[in-house]
Amino acid sequence: MTIIDCRGTGLERGRAHGESARAQVLTAIDHWAQATLASNPSAVSIEQYAQGMLSSTGLLNTATRQLPDFVDEVRGIAEGAGLPFEVIAA
Repeated sequence: MTIIDCRGTGLERGRAHGESARAQVLTAIDHWAQATLASNPSAVSIEQYAQGMLSSTGLLNTATRQLPDFVDEVRGIAEGAGLPFEVIAA
C-alpha cells in the first residue's frame, strides 16, 4: 500500500498526489486506455474518449457544483502526473 501525505488546498493535495504517484497513475491510465480502446475501436485516443465521456454526461458539471475542492484535487493530480485533466476526471 502506498501512503501519500497530502496537505493544502485541493489543487495542492492533487499535485502532491500526482507527483508522488506519477508512475502508478500513468500505469493505471495506460491499463484503462488499453481496455477502453480495445472495446471502443472508434475512439482515436484515450484523450478523445475521455473528452467525449465528459461532454456527453453531466458528471463534471455536477462534481464542479457539488464538490469543487475534489475537482481541484483531480486537476492537481492531472498536473502532477503530467496528464490531461479530462483523462484523470474521466
